Amino acid sequence: MIERIWTETDNAIQVKSLADAVIGETIADATVTATVTDPAGNAVTGVGTITLAAVSGSAGDYAGQIPAAAELVAGTIYTIAITIIGNGYTTKYTLKRLAAQKKN
Repeated sequence: MIERIWTETDNAIQVKSLADAVIGETIADATVTATVTDPAGNAVTGVGTITLAAVSGSAGDYAGQIPAAAELVAGTIYTIAITIIGNGYTTKYTLKRLAAQKKN
């Protein structure tokens, strides 16, 4: 089942335990960014490039958020593209998330 992101709400994005696979050490000084696109590949209005900051006191954790101002449409599947630059390497991966509206 595809994970969800919520409309009209801040949504957390996290990278956990980032480590150099060769030497096995965590990476606490990487540059980690994310973008959010719709099914047509267009950037979502209200988002821009998201910077994930290193979480203080963690072992290679990074966190950022998709702002509540993001114009997400419930029922649409979005792509979150994450780019990590650290220890001389660049890694890119994508996540698919279904937008949903929270019910009170």
